[in-house]
Amino acid sequence: MHQIPLMPSNPDLFEGLKEKAEALHRNTDYAIVLNLPVGIVHTCQFMRGFAEWLMDLGTDTQFACRLMDLIADIWIRIAQNALDAVGANIDVVMWGDDLAMQEGPLMSPHMYRELIKPRHKRMNAALKAHNSAKIHFHSCGSVYSLVEDLIDTGIDALNPIQVNARNMDPAHLKDKFGTRLAFWGGIDTQKLLPFGKPEEVRQEVRTIIDCMGKGGGYILASVHNIQAEVPPENIVAMFDEAKSYGKY
Repeated sequence: MHQIPLMPSNPDLFEGLKEKAEALHRNTDYAIVLNLPVGIVHTCQFMRGFAEWLMDLGTDTQFACRLMDLIADIWIRIAQNALDAVGANIDVVMWGDDLAMQEGPLMSPHMYRELIKPRHKRMNAALKAHNSAKIHFHSCGSVYSLVEDLIDTGIDALNPIQVNARNMDPAHLKDKFGTRLAFWGGIDTQKLLPFGKPEEVRQEVRTIIDCMGKGGGYILASVHNIQAEVPPENIVAMFDEAKSYGKY
């Protein structure tokens, strides 16, 4: 009987990755991004349920930590195999765990530091040991109280900079963390892009570039995926203004 390899070692998972990375590196002048699976927070939520896993953190810490460790082990093996495939042909490794809501983190900063941060740190250390690519980390919401910790885990860039969330003022983030962290995102998708006028979009693009692009370390993008209700002229305005104004 043919035995199917365990997922982290299944060659089908990485089929064509080497060739695609090589072709992009050879034929474009773009930064090449390797997008890895979501992290331990999302995977635990998918397995246990969103509310149930948050309760696990507080009521069954031993179980929650064991589950996170097992998932991190598998995630690291997948990441290492993917990095082996792409080699030096990538510039950025991208992954994420949504840690926050509009008003603040999903868990207390203390709980993050005690339970989740050590696993995030181990995952990022595995990436850095395997490849020199920069680490791009995604978390929605108000992550301000966790940014110092995220830097300590080894990330190089933070996405999506949800500017309408509490304490996520771009100027303050840049002033406090800009010498140690790059920012990726920042163009509002909650109000500006769906409901603003093209000139308002253009003005915000200029404002964000002046703020977060000061001294480098900024990649302009919408905060979240652009949804169907966003007028096409606002999408064009964002990219057009970024192209004409965004060289620094």
